[in-house]
Amino acid sequence: GHSIIMAIMKFNVGVKAAIIQNDKLLVVKHRTKGFWDVPGGRIDTEESVQQTLMRELNEELPSHSNASIGDIVCAYRVPGSVIDDETGLLLLVYRVELTLGDDIALSDEHSEVKWMTFDEANQYGSHIVKETVKALTA
Repeated sequence: GHSIIMAIMKFNVGVKAAIIQNDKLLVVKHRTKGFWDVPGGRIDTEESVQQTLMRELNEELPSHSNASIGDIVCAYRVPGSVIDDETGLLLLVYRVELTLGDDIALSDEHSEVKWMTFDEANQYGSHIVKETVKALTA
């Protein structure tokens, strides 16, 4: 028989924001990859979860104000090794309250922003969006 050697997997950790208003979830469309996602990104060295989330919100939703980070909604391990051969990605989604005007500014990273109902988000969103909706509606 074959012997299977399991490598020890390293993980990068990303933090994401579940921003909900009027039972809708804020999603952003990735400019180059074309999928709908929730705002957020990977933790840099020496950053706390809160610092990472605030930095990413400032970059991705530059017109926001009054942001406060709430409880964790879900944790999702992206299947397989997504960064390189032995590095996986673990995403932590936090509930975030913030103020956004009608005219939402975006970074160059995203082409569109939208408030989606949970049904829409579950239909059109990336894996992490679907996981977020599942957790929010459980």
